Amino acid sequence: MAPVQVEFDGPEALREAGMYTKVSFAPKDQSDAATEAFIKAFPKSDKGASLLMNASFQKPENERKPIFERIVKDYPNFKYISMIKGVLRKDTEVGKPFQLKFNDAITGKEVDVQKMKGKVVLIDFWATWCGPCMAEMPHVKEIYSKLHDKGLEIVGVSLDQPEAKGGLTKLKEVVAKNEMTWAQYYQGNFWDSEFSSSWHHEHSCHVPRGQGRQLCRNYQLSGGRLRV
Repeated sequence: MAPVQVEFDGPEALREAGMYTKVSFAPKDQSDAATEAFIKAFPKSDKGASLLMNASFQKPENERKPIFERIVKDYPNFKYISMIKGVLRKDTEVGKPFQLKFNDAITGKEVDVQKMKGKVVLIDFWATWCGPCMAEMPHVKEIYSKLHDKGLEIVGVSLDQPEAKGGLTKLKEVVAKNEMTWAQYYQGNFWDSEFSSSWHHEHSCHVPRGQGRQLCRNYQLSGGRLRV
C-alpha cells in the first residue's frame, strides 16, 4: 500500500489544516506513521495532541498510558489535558489519600470524605440529564439501603448545568423525587466542572476505605451490574 503523502503547498496554516485532515483519514495501518509525520512538521500544534488521542482510542487500553503521558508532557495547554490527566490519575492515585470536601447541595452541611475513614465510600459521578445514570439509580439505592448501616457511604458528584440554567433546581427536584438520601456535590459547571474533569468524569465510582485511601480506580455501574 502506498504511504500517506503529507506534503502540502501554500501558507503554513493551510498546510497544517490540510495535513491534519489527511492524517485524520489515513488508513489504520498508516495512522501512527502519519501522526508522527504531522508532529514532526508542526511540533507546536495542539492538533498533534488530538491525533495522538484519536490514535489511542484505536489501541487496547493497556497500550494507551504511554500516549497519554506523552500528551501531558508535550502538550500542557491541550484543551482536553484535564481529561487526559484524569485518565492517568485513576491509576496513579490508587492507595493514596482521597480528597473531597464540599457543602451538600441539599442540606448545606459540610461533607469531608477524609472524615469517613473506616467506611467504604462510593463516589458516583452522575447528572440528572444522564439517561444511563438515572436508569442505574434504583440499583444504587438498593445497595445503599442494604449496606449503609454496615458502613457504606455514597457521595454523588453532579455534572448538572450551572445554577443560572436551572441545574441546581433540577438536581434538588430529582434527588427529592427519587429519595436519594446521600450527600450531593453540585459542581455547577456542567462538563467543565473542575473536580470531575480531574478524574475523567464518567458514570463510575472510586472507593476510599480504611485510612481514607483510594481502593479502586474505576467501577462501571451501567447495566445493573452494581449488586449487593
